[in-house]
Amino acid sequence: MILLFLGSWRSTIIITISIPLSILAALAALSAIGRNHQRDELGRAGARVGILVDDATVTIETSTAI
Repeated sequence: MILLFLGSWRSTIIITISIPLSILAALAALSAIGRNHQRDELGRAGARVGILVDDATVTIETSTAI
């Protein structure tokens, strides 16, 4: 879907790589502060991933438009 929206393989790969990296960073941060990975925290992480994809898409669109 991202590829169809952006029309660029490079942009799609950037966004696709940023999603797992952000999830790993969030889980590492939760572990570092001693929190468990319970359902509510994982649900919040899922919402943050959606925001991350939206922000990455807007950033890529803005940088290619300039």
